[in-house]
Amino acid sequence: TVWMCFSADTKILTPGHQWEDVSDVPRRDEPLTFSFCQYETDSVLTDFRDSSGVTVTARVSESALFYVRDKGWCALRPSIAAARYGVHVFLFLCPGDLCQPVLFQEEISLESADSTNSSSIRVKRPMNSFMLFAKKYRLELTRLHPGRDNRDISILLGEKWRKLSSEEKKRYAREAQTLAEVHKRSHPDCWKRKKSK
Repeated sequence: TVWMCFSADTKILTPGHQWEDVSDVPRRDEPLTFSFCQYETDSVLTDFRDSSGVTVTARVSESALFYVRDKGWCALRPSIAAARYGVHVFLFLCPGDLCQPVLFQEEISLESADSTNSSSIRVKRPMNSFMLFAKKYRLELTRLHPGRDNRDISILLGEKWRKLSSEEKKRYAREAQTLAEVHKRSHPDCWKRKKSK
């Protein structure tokens, strides 16, 4: 039995220790709790638990998305998922996250940006180093300062950014550069600007 929190390119390890396409395994819509992952050359080996504690082992792509209760869309490699889908709001999938079954409409709305109808999709540029930093700390600062509006939180983020050491800023810059390189390969037209007359 497989739970439909997986994308179509997922392979499931059967009790007979054979890998099967997720579409060939009987469907059962039940949330799964993420517990473990191991990165391989071109995929990620993952373990999930069902409500009775049974382990489900799946081989997923690096850009695989999971809809997590109380968090929204998450990924094992958010930068790769962002480059594939052109959306930059993915959080890291963490052990203990409860992955929900995905509705057919949600699967359709997250088609890869390189699909046939992508000409109508406007792909955003990847996040810069400050935006990656802000994404990581915005929720934390919002919790530490309840009642503050988004503008106040942005000011606090700017102050925190300015206090970072140059080495910490370089780490975010390297991550942004990696994301930009992946994004450029996936969406080369996104980087072309129209010249104003």
